[in-house]
Amino acid sequence: MARKRDIIEVAAQLFARHGYHGTSVRDLSEALGLGKASLYHHIESKDELLFWVHEQFINPLLEETERRLSAEMDPRDALRTLSCILMRVIADYRPYVTVFLNEWRALSPERAAAIREKRKRFEGYIRAALQRGVEQGLFRPLDVSVTCLGFLGMHNYAYQWLNPEGRLSPEEIAATFSSIFLRGIAQGDNQSQAPETSASPQAG
Repeated sequence: MARKRDIIEVAAQLFARHGYHGTSVRDLSEALGLGKASLYHHIESKDELLFWVHEQFINPLLEETERRLSAEMDPRDALRTLSCILMRVIADYRPYVTVFLNEWRALSPERAAAIREKRKRFEGYIRAALQRGVEQGLFRPLDVSVTCLGFLGMHNYAYQWLNPEGRLSPEEIAATFSSIFLRGIAQGDNQSQAPETSASPQAG
């Protein structure tokens, strides 16, 4: 199991740096200090390895979301929480995010479908929070699908500039993004947002 984790980590670094098609099995073998035959003892194919790299990002994202989110949560707090989770996972899995966003088209159709289903599950949490907010009169009438894409667009490409050791923590960046986003979709008198709770930077 430890060897598999090593292989996935090296693959993520190489795929992120050189691209999936720009990384050969020989490159992987040399970086791992393994012969090709030894590498294929651990993996079925290069495509399987790409799939594992994708899962290494999306699985923790879903697990943390399902652990921290509830259907009863205030929609504003739900979006703050989702923002924090997404920024933290992007910071912790940056090479994997790079591959996830740039190389999904290289997956085989069956594996791409499995990853697409998980992506839709995460997007579903965002859509549900937006829809509840509209129904409760917290958010102005909006196109939930487009607004969901806007939320993701604010966050996903942070992998290109995010510095986990920088001036602001991922949680502080998430708090800024959430404030901008929520003010943009608030309904009239709800411009003043509910008090920040578990998604605040201080919550860690």
